[in-house]
Amino acid sequence: MMAQRYRTVRRALALFFSLAGTLLWVSTCLSAQSSASTSFNLTVFTGPEAPASIMKPLQRRRFAEAQEEAQALAAKSPQDASVANLEGVTFLLGGNPAKAEVFFHQSLRLNPRFLLAYRNLGITFWHEHRVADAQQAFTEALRLDPKDPIANLYEGQIAFARHNCAAAAQSFNRSGKALFSMPVAAFMDAVCHFQLGQSQAAATLLGKMGKNPAIPHAAVFRFALEAGKQRSFPVALAALKLLPDDYPDPYTHGYDEALTAYESGDDTASVALIRGMLSRGLGNAELYDLLGNALEDQGIAHKQPDAIRQAYEAYRKGIYADPHNLANFIDIGRLALKLGNYDLGEELLSQGLAQNPQAYQLMLERGIAYAFSSHTREAAVDFENARRLAPDDPMPYMAAGILAIQEGHNTQAAAALQQGIDCAHPANAWLYYLLARALYKQGHQTPEMETRIRAALQEAIQLNPDFAEAYGLAGHVWLKSGKPKQAVGFLEAARRLDPENSHYVYELAVARRMQGDSEAAARDFQKFRDLEAVNNPARMKKYFIKIFVNQPSAAGLHAMNDGR
Repeated sequence: MMAQRYRTVRRALALFFSLAGTLLWVSTCLSAQSSASTSFNLTVFTGPEAPASIMKPLQRRRFAEAQEEAQALAAKSPQDASVANLEGVTFLLGGNPAKAEVFFHQSLRLNPRFLLAYRNLGITFWHEHRVADAQQAFTEALRLDPKDPIANLYEGQIAFARHNCAAAAQSFNRSGKALFSMPVAAFMDAVCHFQLGQSQAAATLLGKMGKNPAIPHAAVFRFALEAGKQRSFPVALAALKLLPDDYPDPYTHGYDEALTAYESGDDTASVALIRGMLSRGLGNAELYDLLGNALEDQGIAHKQPDAIRQAYEAYRKGIYADPHNLANFIDIGRLALKLGNYDLGEELLSQGLAQNPQAYQLMLERGIAYAFSSHTREAAVDFENARRLAPDDPMPYMAAGILAIQEGHNTQAAAALQQGIDCAHPANAWLYYLLARALYKQGHQTPEMETRIRAALQEAIQLNPDFAEAYGLAGHVWLKSGKPKQAVGFLEAARRLDPENSHYVYELAVARRMQGDSEAAARDFQKFRDLEAVNNPARMKKYFIKIFVNQPSAAGLHAMNDGR
């Protein structure tokens, strides 16, 4: 899915937040926000036997009255640990933790095995940010009852504050239903599940929470950014849904929700969210481009011509809104190419260049359109001009190499691709792969040429361990060199990454036969025949161009973002 969805760039996701940094920052914010004023039943603090004379004023938040009643009760029962605990509760809930601590200590002197007093003392320490003291108190509480949900709830928060998500998640799990009585703790649990690689569990937890003002909005928003940066879009979307619709502002919130829905694969939800924003007058070029992306994917996936027409119109409106926003020109041009209307693609991209004559991204895209329609000379000129404008970007070199390979000019292709390897950054696996292909297609390789081909393929695989095409070509090269054992390793990797590619299966069968494994070879030959019966591979020319069309240009996308 990611190869199809790289086009939209979210400006806030350009900010870099490491997860460790996020945890530290979120921990500080959330610890400060967590308070004794939760949706706990008062009996959590007082116990079920507390007298009505104290409970009623506590329920009405008349803390001074509750304190007077507790003092009167203590005068009658000075050795009763539960009464001393009640006195502490009246001060804790009344916002005087220092005084509360005195009474909880008194309660524990009277009864060293009093779970409620240990728990309340731990809560008091926690909200005074005395984490070590709180830990000690909750440890004693859990020694008395390891399953106590409230002690486990706070134990989880302490572990979170200490950046120990594994321990935090275990404690939160033992807290049971009490977890959702404290939204801050529930959010901590979701953050920890995310850090532990349990994204689905994190999204489920967030989905159960609902909007709640008790959770610091800044912490939630920052976490959503982190989840988005790590491409865990369901988690990011669930986090954004916890925030008010106008946080941090109506446009940013709405756009973020629409983008995360889109990136999660829910084009229908994304379209609905965007249309809602447009109805509120929040439209701009960026939003229209996202709408076009969602409608285009929806139309192609479900064969809905009307959705594709609407996508075209969305891109058009984005161009009218801001003719210097390159994303809409690029996407409308690519849509024309996908629909096979190459002349329209050339026309649209030429219009974009008339508005943005130095936009090398548009030159690159128009070159693709020219290549599709066999205007190779014009394509080569656009690719060369794009390279001059952006000598650090690997894409113009790649485009020139692909075009030369298609035309059978493999020596010229190799020179362009090698120049890209030497000049562009960061290193690009496709440049190395295409260089290897161009060198191999020259034929009559010398030992030095073979070494160069193998080195390029190994570099491509090192840069991208999931590069099926590189493994496939490596398998072919090693097979032709009489090394079937190495070829089998490469071809097995290629087939694992692209199991429907009949070419890999055929060559794997040949390599197994060369190794003398006739039984495995027979199975692969039969698999090859089965695949050939249902697949109709595209012509090599379109295959290469489509590889290029699906390549993100990091520099180009950043430039689009900056030029908004």
